[in-house]
Amino acid sequence: MDQTAARLAIHELVATYDMAWDTGDADGVVATFVADGVFVDAAGGAHVGRGALHDFVAASPGQFGAMRHITSTHLVEFTGETAARHRCYVVFVSHPHGERTLDTGGYDDEVVLTDRGWRFARRTVSFD
Repeated sequence: MDQTAARLAIHELVATYDMAWDTGDADGVVATFVADGVFVDAAGGAHVGRGALHDFVAASPGQFGAMRHITSTHLVEFTGETAARHRCYVVFVSHPHGERTLDTGGYDDEVVLTDRGWRFARRTVSFD
């Protein structure tokens, strides 16, 4: 495995997720996960599988308003030829009810190499 290319592909996966979420593209967010992928939200709720992921993402503008993800300080640790752990910081800016809110935190991800490229098997977000 070319680890440099894999790292770049994982960074692109994160960017694809961020841009899809921020533009309200629930299908695009779901496409960054494996079929039985898990997203664990900041409250600890686990959204398992494409349907649950789609419903959670589609409902988020009503709860969080327009949102921007700003991710940085990416760290990729390979746990096998087709698996890795990815961690990064995130700054969220959202406009839920006309006011601007700001949250900081991080993502802790399990990513796997599939026939469609690197995908999230599990993505956990936490706030500081």
